[in-house]
Amino acid sequence: MPSINDVFNDRTLRKTLLALRLPIALGLAAALIVNIDPAWFWPGLIVSVMGMLLQLWVFGCIKTREVLAVNGPYMFVRNPMYIARFLLIAGLILMTGYLWFLLVFVPLYYFYMANRVNREEPVLVEAFGEAYREYRNHVPRFIPRLTPYEKGRFAFFSMENFQRQHGVLNLLAFSMIYIACYVVH
Repeated sequence: MPSINDVFNDRTLRKTLLALRLPIALGLAAALIVNIDPAWFWPGLIVSVMGMLLQLWVFGCIKTREVLAVNGPYMFVRNPMYIARFLLIAGLILMTGYLWFLLVFVPLYYFYMANRVNREEPVLVEAFGEAYREYRNHVPRFIPRLTPYEKGRFAFFSMENFQRQHGVLNLLAFSMIYIACYVVH
């Protein structure tokens, strides 16, 4: 029987899920919208919007495989995108009031995140060499540090990077989901 790490690292499964991400996302959004619990809507929305805003900031700070990201949220944690997505999705789940599903989501997302980062870090070492090793030695992987990385700039945002990462599309898509959830709640 394959381990959970084997499942998360299976290339065929990853390619299949990537190819099906739009219909899966639409199906999950529809399931979310029809299962909103009015008592949990606002707390879930706050958590999800915090995740979305962090994700949008990350989009403006990253130029994948071209420039080592050390600015903005990357000054505090090496993987702010995964933290942002965790908050975004956890907030959406919270809106349903199905706390048991949140308990299932947390460890699954952790295994997804840890396995993905384990695949990405050797690529970053190869792409950025000593600069990434030094950054990795000073900035934690998942738990943000309290003091910023001294080689980064906090007030950083590149519209070019934001557009390359499809930030506008993400903002529109989640705004539409939030509006639909509000109307239904």
